[in-house]
Amino acid sequence: MIFPTSFWPVDSLSFFMLIMVTMLFSLVFVYSLAYVKRNLFRYYFVLLMALLGILGTILAKDLLSFYICLELMTVAVYFLIVDNTKKESFPAGFKYVIMMFAGGLFILVAALMLYNLTGTFEFAVFARVAHTLPAESIKLILALFVIGCLIEIGAVPFHVWLPDAHPIAPSPVSALLSGLVIKIGAYGLIRMLFIFKLGMQLLIWVGVLSMIFGVVLAIRQTNIKRLLAYSSISQMGYVLLGMGIGTSLGIGGGLFHILNHATFKMLLFLCLGAVIYATRERELKNLGGLGKRMPITAATFCIGALAISGIPPFNGFASKALIVSATAGNLWLKTALIITAAGTTAVFLKLFLQVFWGELPAQLKKTNEVPAPMCFSLLILAGICLVVGLFPGPVLNKFVPLTGIALLHFEFWNFKLLVDTTMAVFLGLAIYFFGVRFGLLGVGEGRGKENSTLLSYLSVDKFYCGVAALIEALCNMLKKVMRRSLNVYLLWIFMALVILLFVLWCPLWKITI
Repeated sequence: MIFPTSFWPVDSLSFFMLIMVTMLFSLVFVYSLAYVKRNLFRYYFVLLMALLGILGTILAKDLLSFYICLELMTVAVYFLIVDNTKKESFPAGFKYVIMMFAGGLFILVAALMLYNLTGTFEFAVFARVAHTLPAESIKLILALFVIGCLIEIGAVPFHVWLPDAHPIAPSPVSALLSGLVIKIGAYGLIRMLFIFKLGMQLLIWVGVLSMIFGVVLAIRQTNIKRLLAYSSISQMGYVLLGMGIGTSLGIGGGLFHILNHATFKMLLFLCLGAVIYATRERELKNLGGLGKRMPITAATFCIGALAISGIPPFNGFASKALIVSATAGNLWLKTALIITAAGTTAVFLKLFLQVFWGELPAQLKKTNEVPAPMCFSLLILAGICLVVGLFPGPVLNKFVPLTGIALLHFEFWNFKLLVDTTMAVFLGLAIYFFGVRFGLLGVGEGRGKENSTLLSYLSVDKFYCGVAALIEALCNMLKKVMRRSLNVYLLWIFMALVILLFVLWCPLWKITI
């Protein structure tokens, strides 16, 4: 393992992810106790299977185990997405599982190519022999692996499953998706890029593209969970940018932002889940004035909104400060960061004012605060956002790997960073009020009108939908010449591949009698 050992059997990167996953998953579990009312056995069984898959990827000592656990997580999350069994949940779940299996296929091919070069799947062996492997082969392998991880993350242009999966999934599952599931792709990227000690200039551009596209697409949304889904795409762009820069500041900021984004985005999803639980509404035009009826939800959402906007003293400011400092001397990257921060401020100002401010609609007069277990999770997450924001140095250097001495004396509260933050906030306010004045924010509009605007063409969803429709047509043609369901044949193919992998690479078959 490349990362210094924390304690056996995990290194510091695994330890960091392990602490983050167990802490945040526990809060999702507590929240679910009040939120989930039916199919309890099925829900909690699949939820724990998803946790098993996530932990398996983190604790995996070899790339094949990482892939198997990744697929286990994918299957479990699919059943969580379609848990409500509504008609519209199955297309979203299908898009999710197809995209995840596609990403997993890229990762599997990269793993098999590495096995062909090294004779093993173990990360530790990769690290020892990395300098002896052909450079061109490693570049191709890493390119395949990076594509697979970017699909798992939901980075642009592989983001299309995120905006569909989030609105359909139960709110605790949405929090799990954005808070933890998409982080596994980032974990895999960090692990492999450091083993082979290669920088990825491509990650900088993918990161910037995800940041800008995500926030531009988020600002027009009227479905509250779809809005958060697009903002997740934007925020993961920060992580990719930090990793692509490759310096101590960039890597430390990227890793720190994994923790911070997981915390404040989970808080935001659970807050809006509380709104949906109390009102049964998801569209902004049907909401308003809920701050008076749901004060705990409104207060904790405000903390999450300030954190994701990068406003001190909350945790989003700390990790973004590291990434901004890492771009020093590059005007274009710094400009992209300020524009993204300003857009994020506008997005969450819009969301807070439309949901919790203003006049309470007549149909929501009897709305009450959500049950205690849900409030408990919201308050704990809000507290983490505040504590990490107030004491970023100790958290960064105790829990975030590969920082240590390099960032021990980083000054978070310096004048230049505060000026940049103030500039982004005022620019965000200007974007919001300009957008309201000229009807660019989708405030008070339905989904139908949204799709007719020029901004909708910034999405590549139409391209993917066209490709999916073509594949579906070909599959239907193939199905006509078969006597059984196409799903049965695909299942047999998948099982055959699993058995083949087991026969070829299971250590038991190498034992001689």
